Amino acid sequence: MTPTVPAVIDLLVDAPVAAVHAGDCRATVTVLPEQSVGPIDGALRVYEDGWVVPGLTAQLHDFGSAALDLGRLTPGWHTLTASYTGGSRYRCASSAPFTVLVLPAETVIDVLVPLTGVAAGGRLGVTVRTTDATSYASGTVALYERARLLATGDVVDGVGTIELPPTLAPGSHRVYVAYAGSATHCPSETPIVSLTVHGD
Repeated sequence: MTPTVPAVIDLLVDAPVAAVHAGDCRATVTVLPEQSVGPIDGALRVYEDGWVVPGLTAQLHDFGSAALDLGRLTPGWHTLTASYTGGSRYRCASSAPFTVLVLPAETVIDVLVPLTGVAAGGRLGVTVRTTDATSYASGTVALYERARLLATGDVVDGVGTIELPPTLAPGSHRVYVAYAGSATHCPSETPIVSLTVHGD
């Protein structure tokens, strides 16, 4: 007589209500069989709208739980379901749906201002990263003097430049750089810094 494969009676999900994009925030999924007949193999997958969420899968190797990285999700509300595929000893199962709000990552801007100053029409280097330095942002940055827009530039994978206008008057300018933000990263700005512009 062929033995009956025990059914998994529950799939428990311990997930935060909110997570930060690209941050270290994880959901723990635990497989609970009705009776233990050996190590738990198989895989865990997370689904959204019937599709497997890329990066939110884990292979179980003798362990009944896995931590899944919610920071991979894009900002916004996500209604997810965890699913155990079943293995050599246990049947498949799915969790109840759970909802996570993923927030855009907070950012920090660094602007490289040469101590010796820069000529009108010269360039300033800019980097934009998350506050925990785990990822880098892309988008638009702008250079301001008080409320006056002086120049803009593009940042790709955290690195960019701003070209000063050739008509910028020589002398000392108190400026700051603002990052406009993106779908995945929050806006931010630098403190006011002193920029010396050389004449001809």
